[in-house]
Amino acid sequence: MRILTLLIVILFTPPVWAQNLGEILLLAEKGDVEAQYQLGRMHHTGRFMLSDGTSQRVARNGVEAARWYHEAAVQGHDDAQFWLGVMYEYGNGGPRNYKRAHMWMNIGASQGNERAREGRTSVAEKMNLADINAAQQMAERCVVSNYKACD
Repeated sequence: MRILTLLIVILFTPPVWAQNLGEILLLAEKGDVEAQYQLGRMHHTGRFMLSDGTSQRVARNGVEAARWYHEAAVQGHDDAQFWLGVMYEYGNGGPRNYKRAHMWMNIGASQGNERAREGRTSVAEKMNLADINAAQQMAERCVVSNYKACD
């Protein structure tokens, strides 16, 4: 059921809007957190909508999605933290890692993101207590360091 819900969210999340792909890429590379998040979504969903209403399909790319989600997550973007956790949970864009999935969802949940809270609970069901405790310590270290010690 959770996979179906995530698939629906991915397919029906409002697309990225910009004059062109180069514009949003430039903003993201300059550190714009929303542009970084939107690039993550674009690579995750394979959709990019231009401001003139036309759409542009792009190849889905888990590695690039995880990269841009991470860039936004370490700037405190709670949706990026949730989706980065999802990427780790399912091994999309890199190896499956439940501890990192739990860590990022825990951080997003601590900011009030309900999907992250629910995701953290779901990931925890796949983990043993020692790994959950380690993930919680990782999340605390990440937040206390102002996102400098998250890897």
